[in-house]
Amino acid sequence: MAPNQQEKSPGQGAGARDQQALIELQSGALHNIGNIVTVSQLTMHETINDSSVLEGIDLILGELLPTLCDHAATGDIAEFLGRDESGRHLLKSINALLNDHRKQLKQISGTLEDLYLQLQHVSEILDIHRQLGKGFGRRERQPVTIAMENAATLMAVALRRDAIQLHREFEETDELLIDGAVLVQVFTNLVRNAIHALVPVENRDRHIWLSTSMEEGHVLARVRDNGVGIDAAALPKIFDYGFTTRTAGSGVGLHYCKQAIGEIGGRVEVTAELNQGATFTIYLHNA
Repeated sequence: MAPNQQEKSPGQGAGARDQQALIELQSGALHNIGNIVTVSQLTMHETINDSSVLEGIDLILGELLPTLCDHAATGDIAEFLGRDESGRHLLKSINALLNDHRKQLKQISGTLEDLYLQLQHVSEILDIHRQLGKGFGRRERQPVTIAMENAATLMAVALRRDAIQLHREFEETDELLIDGAVLVQVFTNLVRNAIHALVPVENRDRHIWLSTSMEEGHVLARVRDNGVGIDAAALPKIFDYGFTTRTAGSGVGLHYCKQAIGEIGGRVEVTAELNQGATFTIYLHNA
């Protein structure tokens, strides 16, 4: 990728930067919710307008069963079904229709289950944002995996859309006294960058790994992908304000990550190889 250096001034304090981060998160959430609602509407419309099940039931109740009732009334139902060709054909037709309807009803049930899960995801996104809205600047003791899981939830729609498999490799780590809202934004930025790095990949499966471990008293949190990687010449500038390797990039996200992690006493490092992927590692420790 050719790097794109944009002239921008950092000149923002932590408070203003956190507020901007929250605005970006909320904008992304609205976009995700909009996508979910649109897909749900289309799915429900297709399900409602699929009249084949009702047509089949009408056929059974309106034509096939009355024929059976007529023969039952005349007392020759056994003869009709056992020896009459049209009777045997009638039974086969009813059996075929009912089997077909059973398959279609299973599909409808699966569709409704998917819609339920989508609405549940919307609820999760809104719940996370309710927490974030009152969370910046509030420190509490928690495992770093909470922020990583919240970031994964916020980016779940994009992960599914771009056929990216997300893997969790969480080892037990110390709990940290941290601003969870800030960490959610940091990990959301890192996962979003990993998605951008994976979209151009076509000759292999797309993967993102979230992992945690302990090392010399530090909690390590990693976001790794097997995307397009980063050119060696761009690595020293990757956290610079305004520097981006993407044409449509803002050059703000990774700079924010470094600044935010630095302000809570941690550090973030990156290793990458062109066309092989990148790994961002965050080092945190208790104050």
